[in-house]
Amino acid sequence: MRMRAQPRRMSMRRRFIAIYALLTTVVCGLFATLMFFTLTTLEGRLVDDRLAVQGEWLIKRFRSGQPLDTPTGLQLLQGDLIPAEMRGLTSGFHEWVRDGKSLHMLMRDDGGNRFVILDEQSGLVAIEELVLLALAGGVAATLLMAIIFGYLTVNPVVAPLTDLARAVQQEVPPHDLPSLGETDEIGVLARAFAQRAGALEQFLERERQFTGDVSHELRTPLTVIVGASEVLATHALRDPGLQGISERIERAAGDATDRITALLLLARAPQALDAPRTALAPLIRREIERCVPLLGGKPVTLLTTIDDATCAFARPELVSMVISNLVRNACQYTEQGTIAIFLGVDVIHVEDTGPGIPPSVQLRPFTRFARGPAELSSGAGLGLSITERCVAHLGWTLVMEDRVDGGTRATLHIPVT
Repeated sequence: MRMRAQPRRMSMRRRFIAIYALLTTVVCGLFATLMFFTLTTLEGRLVDDRLAVQGEWLIKRFRSGQPLDTPTGLQLLQGDLIPAEMRGLTSGFHEWVRDGKSLHMLMRDDGGNRFVILDEQSGLVAIEELVLLALAGGVAATLLMAIIFGYLTVNPVVAPLTDLARAVQQEVPPHDLPSLGETDEIGVLARAFAQRAGALEQFLERERQFTGDVSHELRTPLTVIVGASEVLATHALRDPGLQGISERIERAAGDATDRITALLLLARAPQALDAPRTALAPLIRREIERCVPLLGGKPVTLLTTIDDATCAFARPELVSMVISNLVRNACQYTEQGTIAIFLGVDVIHVEDTGPGIPPSVQLRPFTRFARGPAELSSGAGLGLSITERCVAHLGWTLVMEDRVDGGTRATLHIPVT
């Protein structure tokens, strides 16, 4: 089964620094917005108050006939001097743009006369730009400081977790993992890793001992059986009735020896197995010969198309177990019709006209203890599960499907060599 590649995620160190930077940006942005709003409000209030006071003073001097010594930037307009586009404005404060200049304007009606006091805002605009530049510079400087502070403070925090992850990845012995003596969350995590790794090591050691013991204990009686069959074969020369029995015992002992070897190979990691160049045709023919007796005289035609040149880099014991289980199932479940076995350059097909894959196991044909019809099945439901494990060790792929006209098709895809 192929696992979907997961997208590469940012390291915890960078994520912490990114959080620092994001939090700083948000806080500084809110602070800068509040400051700018406050300054703008105060500026408008101060400008309005100044314009109202200056306007009152200028109107009094105008009425008393005194010279209008207007401060720099202020201008008083009255009567016909007021531009036509301004005359429709209501009394109060207004913003006005004239000749590309921004003006703050106060419209006053006093004693039947209309006055306009104009105040150029070029100085205020410059101040606003300076304030905006200062706020932007402050936000940028604060963000830079936050990133630097993040690098300086996050490293000591993340370093223990990074060291633990590196040690676990490098398969450091459980008792040598870092932070085992710490009382914080990293220490708890390190001790949990150490406990789990220790338990796993003990389990693997028991597994290795078990497979070694099984290999030794089963091979010894099988050797005795093979020896006994050879003795029986010598007696069969004088009693032809014993010859078939002798050959069957010897063949069964050989099958058991091959299966034990294959199961021991399954107990090892696939990358630890060697893969010699193996001719597949002899293995398939041998397994067909072993499984033919299962037909037991049933009206079933066995068709074979085998390319003798097909080879694969694979352990022959695992290949034999895969072919044996597939051909054995076809012979066991097919009551009539045909069984077709095909070996091509990069594919093996085993087809039959049996009952097909039962609905109860169609979604999980490789699950342990998944069995065919009760009236036809005599096994424990482990055959296809073991087959799937062998296929995974070989680096092949196996597809089980129902045939359109009835029966089952098993397809093995072989990497081209």
